[in-house]
Amino acid sequence: MNPKRVQRTVWRSRRIRRVVKSSFASEIMASSEGVDAGRYVRGLLMELKAKDFHPSHMESHESLEATPMMLVTDARDVFDHVKKDTLGLPQNRSLALEVTLLRDELGYPGATLRWTASHNQLANFLTKERDA
Repeated sequence: MNPKRVQRTVWRSRRIRRVVKSSFASEIMASSEGVDAGRYVRGLLMELKAKDFHPSHMESHESLEATPMMLVTDARDVFDHVKKDTLGLPQNRSLALEVTLLRDELGYPGATLRWTASHNQLANFLTKERDA
């Protein structure tokens, strides 16, 4: 993916709606919501670019590669669990399902997951307390 052609189309910082037992669970849920939003925007962009677009075309490799999607996270454990099969799945069944779905969704052509350090996440100051 050419970094000069990257455009942030979806960005959100808020509390998740579900009560979770760990920060890992909240990061997985947020990542899952991000991928859902990315799929929606990706579909809209595909429709705008193609003259004869039909929703069934979304799964074609040519369409997916022509409309890339990138999920960026500062949660290293999320990145590691999604990218590396050797870590296995979490014990919690719902988390294991979410990780599996993220792996599947990010396995499509044109979809990537990147990790960045927390200080690079511009939204951190909106959700975390900082010393003055």
